[in-house]
Amino acid sequence: MKTQASSVIEELPEKMYFSRQETATLLRIGLSTLDSKIGPELLPRVRMRKRVYFLRSDIEKFILANRCTGEKHGN
Repeated sequence: MKTQASSVIEELPEKMYFSRQETATLLRIGLSTLDSKIGPELLPRVRMRKRVYFLRSDIEKFILANRCTGEKHGN
């Protein structure tokens, strides 16, 4: 089953990188959450001049790494 964010990414195949605002929208989180809770070690950033962007491939990896499958962890 595709997530909403991954389907949005698929609808924009020509787009290689996304702004902070676009990334927050794709992940359905606020900019403050993107900046404070999702650090560069979890979702790498690309700086171009004074702007920050996120690569499509890094966003996809982040989504897949943080998805819940409904399985219980532990035992």
